Amino acid sequence: NFGPDEDLRSLVSVAQSQDVWMMLDVVINHMGNQDNGNLNDFSMFFPFNSSSHYHSYCQITDWTNMHQIEFCRLANLPDLAQENSFVITALMNWIKDVQNTYSFDGIRLDTVLEVPIPIWKQWVSAIDVYTVGEVDNGDPSLNAQFQGVLDATLNYPMYWTLRHVFQEEQG
Repeated sequence: NFGPDEDLRSLVSVAQSQDVWMMLDVVINHMGNQDNGNLNDFSMFFPFNSSSHYHSYCQITDWTNMHQIEFCRLANLPDLAQENSFVITALMNWIKDVQNTYSFDGIRLDTVLEVPIPIWKQWVSAIDVYTVGEVDNGDPSLNAQFQGVLDATLNYPMYWTLRHVFQEEQG
């Protein structure tokens, strides 16, 4: 907790009065690190404190396998089962409440690739605000699948191309 709600509402309001757009960074793919060493103990995560709120344990090891990308853990982080009605309803109610409370100008969505497109369509329909997503992959055709689902995506295909050109040895 970084302060009372009123401080954040005030920050957003003052910024907007100065033509500064305020965006919220949101993650609906996974929860934080489990520091207790038990990968099946979700009791620390409220309201997602049941194993039924998560996909079965597996790690993403093949970034060409969409099933793995969408249903396994990224960096060992507990992977939320958004297809679970409790999980998606809680996430949708939370973002509607956040948006109604703070009136952000946009939402930056983390780990977009790791959540199935139908879930994004459902989740984004719950809010009326600009959305931009992180589809961290160098394949433009993969990134393009999220165009129209979200208002925009970050240009990771260009990022990975430029990184390859300027940071890796060329023959």
